[in-house]
Amino acid sequence: MYSCCFSLPETSSHTVSYLILGMLRNPEVKKRLQAELDAAIPADTRQDVTKLSCAEVMALPYLSQCIKESMRLWNVIGVGPKRVLTQDIHYEGMLLPKGSLFHGALFSMVRQAWMDRPEEFLPERWSDDNPQHAQLKEMNIPFGAGKRQCIGQNLARMEVALITAFTLRFFDFELLAEPQHQVFLTTKPVDMSVRVHLRD
Repeated sequence: MYSCCFSLPETSSHTVSYLILGMLRNPEVKKRLQAELDAAIPADTRQDVTKLSCAEVMALPYLSQCIKESMRLWNVIGVGPKRVLTQDIHYEGMLLPKGSLFHGALFSMVRQAWMDRPEEFLPERWSDDNPQHAQLKEMNIPFGAGKRQCIGQNLARMEVALITAFTLRFFDFELLAEPQHQVFLTTKPVDMSVRVHLRD
């Protein structure tokens, strides 16, 4: 049994924690992802990580889908950016008047009723053959959008992919205690407890 600690930015570490939680709640997803990682990452990479490039890891299709699904369900930015409305907007019988200050509710945006099973962790929803894929891509903005989107998103995507890939390739996890979800400036799992085992 191992006790481990990662020194990562808060947003990246929360994303990896939630992704591992998604795996533990969905054993078939974990099994499929670990099969992809086993095929792509040789066992001796544990002794020499230079044998695999970042680009190779980030190109793994199911890993990419799992990361996107984790970011959809548990976007680490709890409240979206502020915007001032430049015109009146009529939405579901309400008038949002010009000049109003508006916060995008990112946590609820990705759980709308039009989505197939919106509360479930379904990485396959990010495959090209999903008829909802184009709409999902448009509305899922974990790093923001436009001129003020996150300047560090490429580094964050790389960190999350590498940490997830190598952690799940060489370790197994057992969920001991479900987390509480704190949604404020960031979304984070509080008091999540896992046991970690080295994989055979």
